[in-house]
Amino acid sequence: MGTIVKSFLQSLSEVPEEKIPLEYHTPLFIRGILFGNYAYPSGLIAHALFLVVFALIGVRILAYLIT
Repeated sequence: MGTIVKSFLQSLSEVPEEKIPLEYHTPLFIRGILFGNYAYPSGLIAHALFLVVFALIGVRILAYLIT
């Protein structure tokens, strides 16, 4: 399990060079790609936690709106 998580986190720090030509790899572009790589899974986790919290405290309408 630890190696799977480690390889997943390592893949988040890599820019897909085979899909995007090297002439577009400016520092700002690379930072944007890396931000997106970390922001997307973080957002999914946050919304899943909101769903669980709202369901546990009994605010079902907010739990339905999150999904």
